[in-house]
Amino acid sequence: MKRVFQEKLFFAIFSIMVSALLYALISSNGFILGNDPAVHLTKAIEIYTGARITPSEVAWYPPLYRILLATFISFANAPFLEHAVFLMKLLTVFFDWLLVSAVYLLGRRLHGPECGIMASALLLLCFPFYEINFWGGYSSLLSIILLCILFFYLPSKNTNLQRAVLIFILAFSMILTHQFTTFIATIIIGLYFLISIVAFKASIKKSLVTAILGGSVAFLIWYLPVILPHINILFHHTFISQTQYLYLVWRVTYDVFYLNFGFVLFLSFAGLVSAFLICRRNNETAFYVLLLLGFIAPLLLTQSYKVGLMLPYDRFVYYMMPCASVLASSVICLFLRFAVFYVNMVGVTLKSCLTVLPTIFLVCLLLASRFPALPDKISEATGYYSYLDASGYMASQWLLKSFPQESAVVTTEKPGIFFGLMSKKHPFMETNPLVERSALAETVLNLAFELEHPLTLYRVFEVPMPYELDQYNILIHNVWKRVVFLYPEDTRVSYVVDGVQRLKLLSDLSKRIFWEKHDAKRVLCIQYAVDENFYLTQMVEMFNGSLPVKVTWVPACSDERFKEFSVLLSLRFDPNFVFNVTYVPGLFHWENPIGKALPFMIEGRNWTTYNFSPADLPKDPFVFRDPVNGVYCALMFDHIPHLASIGILSTGQVDAFRFNYSSKITLGVAFSYRLLTFSEESFRELLREFPPQNFENFFSMETETQFYYRDYLTLIKTSKIKFVIFERGKFRDALLNSGLLHLIYSTDNYVVCKVKVAFLVEGSEKV
Repeated sequence: MKRVFQEKLFFAIFSIMVSALLYALISSNGFILGNDPAVHLTKAIEIYTGARITPSEVAWYPPLYRILLATFISFANAPFLEHAVFLMKLLTVFFDWLLVSAVYLLGRRLHGPECGIMASALLLLCFPFYEINFWGGYSSLLSIILLCILFFYLPSKNTNLQRAVLIFILAFSMILTHQFTTFIATIIIGLYFLISIVAFKASIKKSLVTAILGGSVAFLIWYLPVILPHINILFHHTFISQTQYLYLVWRVTYDVFYLNFGFVLFLSFAGLVSAFLICRRNNETAFYVLLLLGFIAPLLLTQSYKVGLMLPYDRFVYYMMPCASVLASSVICLFLRFAVFYVNMVGVTLKSCLTVLPTIFLVCLLLASRFPALPDKISEATGYYSYLDASGYMASQWLLKSFPQESAVVTTEKPGIFFGLMSKKHPFMETNPLVERSALAETVLNLAFELEHPLTLYRVFEVPMPYELDQYNILIHNVWKRVVFLYPEDTRVSYVVDGVQRLKLLSDLSKRIFWEKHDAKRVLCIQYAVDENFYLTQMVEMFNGSLPVKVTWVPACSDERFKEFSVLLSLRFDPNFVFNVTYVPGLFHWENPIGKALPFMIEGRNWTTYNFSPADLPKDPFVFRDPVNGVYCALMFDHIPHLASIGILSTGQVDAFRFNYSSKITLGVAFSYRLLTFSEESFRELLREFPPQNFENFFSMETETQFYYRDYLTLIKTSKIKFVIFERGKFRDALLNSGLLHLIYSTDNYVVCKVKVAFLVEGSEKV
């Protein structure tokens, strides 16, 4: 009786310490860590105020956590958002305590209360336990708790009515908590079902059937109506097309696993043996199978990229964490119990104590090995996941008091959605493109104009980015990456006026960007004011059913003193790509161009050029290939330039393609070329049909592609955006020179700008 009381007292003190620790950590920025809590809170408030699940909530994301949060807010009658945030933190800490308790129950069932306490302690040494709290994965946290409790009750030998109802509710609730848990639980329970048919007793099968029934009912209610309309693309979309997950592979490498788990991971593998011996002795083989599947299945899925499955690999780490802690605790408990058993057998003597001392010292050393790595990792993460801090809160409250009217705001990833909540403005947030690109937020924050089709994204900025005038992007694993850009330090225009030649860099010229309508389609125009009476306009076009981007340079002059001009264009390749293979019919046949340029290398210089005279320039495309990343960039001239050259580094990497147009300034003169950029990944089917040897076909072939256009002015008007909020590190003072934004509030961390009304009235389009 005394032992039971001591166990309860210890666990009570342990629970209080854990709850206090987690509350302090998730509140370390003064409010709450993460951006996902703002999403949860927004949806919970919609449920609370509308007393129903809103249509936007009916999607893959199940609503159980948000319903619980809305109920908690309603029960506490929280009048302000600050109170709701406080209640959300309390609910989160309660979930953390439940997870610690669930792991304790699993360990206790495996090898007694000591194993349960040790499993709970090891859970606190795993960084993913803190990280899931920091980024706000509360739905995932709740679903993991339900899965752990289901593991505890599922291998029951006696399934009475009360236990059957509990198992049904657990399975039903788990499926309605998180879609990712539904996926992993289906795999684990499915494998457990196959094993139980052969190996386990009928009573265990009854509890399993009850769990399957509960999960199936929830699946039919929530998922099936969403899945049925998309059943034809479900498998491809879920497991193959989401190639952006490949950017997460680094998070499931050995080094990161070791950093996240330390010795717990190694002991969990040893625990597979020790737990089996313990469970076989206690006739708990069914329970061992669940522990085994709960650890191995998520671990294997973290490595599923090796077999071509596209899944969020790092998410599986959270699901293997509870079972890993339990399995590792079984090994430590076996050593400690052996030490205690030895002392009891021999007696408490100096010799016996010295004999077991190395075992105790080894256990203490293992526990200490997580320091200082774990605290350092936690400290780093609390800063990384801090979205709305005291500075951001003050800015949001200032905006609310100064401009209480309803409007929309665009924010950088920090302060994110929380800023919109606190300022009572509708937020559009910049997101990590690895998750999902927010084209609206990116376009507005960068003051950009964009043309996009499935292979290429062309962007130009009202306020130029450093070292680029525009950029062409391609899809690499579903994420747009810059591949080539117009380099300002080499791109220049020269002209003759009154017999005097003048030269100017395009980056030094004032410019105006606008849309023109040509034959019921839009053309993006970037007009450079070369002189008071001389303008040079770059016209960029995309066409439905066509792959290349057409670029036309048109001079316009109303002064007869301007006689002739030339423009040197320097297309630079992004240094993150390795363009070292070139194809030009009759000149280069998929080879490295440095071989033919070597005679012109200058000693001591790490670059050279391969030059073309007008007579040497073919009408066929110039193709540059990066075989490492599977990327192509091709250029085909509609008007042959007067000079051209390929810039090559000493490593053989092509870094630039330069060409020059010269002409007298007359009515109707223009120069154009077509640029085609793509990755093999986004163009795979067409590459099979048309091999690269016939590359010129790509410039004339008809496809089903459609292009889209967007610009920051139109988006600001249509979305009624009145304010733009920048994280200080992402703000450039040059943005204020655009005349669109007016700085109204600034802190060390954030900059708040107001959109000038005059720009919203003027519009962005020239017809």
